Amino acid sequence: MIKKKAVKTILFTTLAMMMGLGALTAQAKNVKPKRVSIAKSSKTVYVGNTYEIEAKMTPHYAEDDYLYWTIVSGKNVVKFADNDRYDDDIKIRAVKAGTAKVRCRIRGTKKYDTITIKTVKKKYSYAFSRVGAATRTVYVGDDFELKVKKTAGLKDNDLKWSIQKKSILKFDDRDITDDEVELEAKKTGTTYVTCYNRKTKKKINYKIKVVKRKYSYAFSRVGAATRTVELGDDFELKVKKTSGLKDNDLKWKIHNTNILRFDDRDITDDEVELEARRTGTTYVSCYNSKNKKTITYKINVIRDRDDDDDDDRYDRDDDDDDDDDWDDDDWDDDNEGDDDWDDWD
Repeated sequence: MIKKKAVKTILFTTLAMMMGLGALTAQAKNVKPKRVSIAKSSKTVYVGNTYEIEAKMTPHYAEDDYLYWTIVSGKNVVKFADNDRYDDDIKIRAVKAGTAKVRCRIRGTKKYDTITIKTVKKKYSYAFSRVGAATRTVYVGDDFELKVKKTAGLKDNDLKWSIQKKSILKFDDRDITDDEVELEAKKTGTTYVTCYNRKTKKKINYKIKVVKRKYSYAFSRVGAATRTVELGDDFELKVKKTSGLKDNDLKWKIHNTNILRFDDRDITDDEVELEARRTGTTYVSCYNSKNKKTITYKINVIRDRDDDDDDDRYDRDDDDDDDDDWDDDDWDDDNEGDDDWDDWD
């Protein structure tokens, strides 16, 4: 019985404590601030930007729903960035240059604090400058680029490019409002390309000289000037050409086509394939139509060396046989034969 009374006592005490804490919590949530203050009395912001202003309450645990924000003056200068004005902070957006006053007040009282906001336009630089040399030399047919360096205040469409003589240069595309432009050199001559800054009304000029590319048409022999090949062999002759020469600027010729012949019909190249048809000596020439010069190779065609060795061995055997078979008696037989031819007469 005593134990049951003790348990009941503990339960009632605990419940009372919980109810008391709940009441205290509820009371804390409904605490009305006694004082409100904004950290800074004034602030300068840039037009177009959004900023946050924060208010401090006393006591700090007071309910911030008692606070209310208003724009006292300059409603066309700043605007609230959100609709929740019952809070200890607020976001504002600067919409134009000027001065505005924003107030945070404790509702139901005459207590408040005010901040003065000055809005200014951000000062941009519209300067631009040349990139690279003022005078350029390019070759006919070349594509090239011109460029300027712009500051943050300039947009692409604030710049515009133009060509003085469009017969000499042309734009590679239609985009001529940018900090860079692509051009093509059409023919020789001198002209100017201008980048105009619409913000500052200033210009940057580039002087462009278009010239013909100077090519080298030289060529040179590759390998020995005199070659020895065997009958039936396929072989190659070659020249070394410079960058100015094309394949069809060169033409090969065989002086004696009985001795050599081309392996194919492509005789306008820096190399040519030939076949040795019969023994002998002839010349093969490569003619350069650009500089009118000729390189000549002397070609000796000989019999196959293996065949020559076989022939020599065969000839030596025949000579030995002849020496063995022919003796003085044979010569006597011949002489006797001559007498017989006399008898026929």
